[in-house]
This record gives sequence, structure tokens and C-alpha cells, in this order.
Amino acid sequence: MKVFSVVWLYFGVIACQPSETMQPDIYGVFEEPATEFIPVDAVLTEPHLYQERPFIVEGTIHEVCQMEGCWFMLRSVANSEGLRVVVESKENGEYAFVVPKDLSGRHVVVHGLLGELDETIEMHHPVHAPEKAPLLTMTAIGVRVSPEPTI
Repeated sequence: MKVFSVVWLYFGVIACQPSETMQPDIYGVFEEPATEFIPVDAVLTEPHLYQERPFIVEGTIHEVCQMEGCWFMLRSVANSEGLRVVVESKENGEYAFVVPKDLSGRHVVVHGLLGELDETIEMHHPVHAPEKAPLLTMTAIGVRVSPEPTI
């Protein structure tokens, strides 16, 4: 009977321990900024405000390149339009980083530069490209993925 009590006490103590806080995953270079994050809807509504300078946008991933994880679609939960985020390339043409292919539905914060949609980007892995072409693209320098799903 004492063995059963000790085992029960052990599992009771383990169960009552506070769980570890889940940490976000970081891909590329991402430093926590002093400024607030810009919602993806704001970027889609007034893209001219964000041209030619790095900024940080937040939203939900809805599609990810299933070949390499080199691009993803960033949307708000309420909006079907999106911002295509491509991973920064190194000088030798390799990707600076890639993201996991199973990130759909996750909240992310992306640090990068906004640009116009490039035809070469649209042709990259055309079988796995989104059906509706986005109007804007962003090159990601770094991505922070929330540990909790959004949708």
C-alpha cells in the first residue's frame, strides 16, 4: 500500500507542476522591435505607406510552399486577400531560411520589405502556387511563429 501511495503522490506532484511556457519559433533573423506590428489588412489597404523600408507585419498563414517552404500566404482571419511572403535569398541564390510546410493556421509576425509581384515568383513551383495571384509580395528577413494556432 505504501508503494501505491508514493507513486500516486509522485504523479500528483508532477501533474501540479506549472507547464513550461511554449516559445515562438524563429526563422531567419528576427529581433523583437520596439514598435507595434502592422496588421496585414493595413498593408493590403495602403501598401504605398510601407514601400521601400523594412517593417513588421502580422497575420495568419493560409498556404505554404509544399516543395521547400520558401513562400507562404499571409492573411487576416477575416480577409480572403493576401500578401505573398517569399523567403530572402542569399547572393548564391539559396534561401536564407525556409519555414515548415505545416504552418497553415498559425499566427506569424514577419520582418521584411514590401515589393511588387514578380513574374518569376509566380512561376516558382506553379503546381503548388495559390490559385488567386496576390497583388503584393514581401521578402521576409525573419519570421516569428506563434506556438498556438490561430484558426
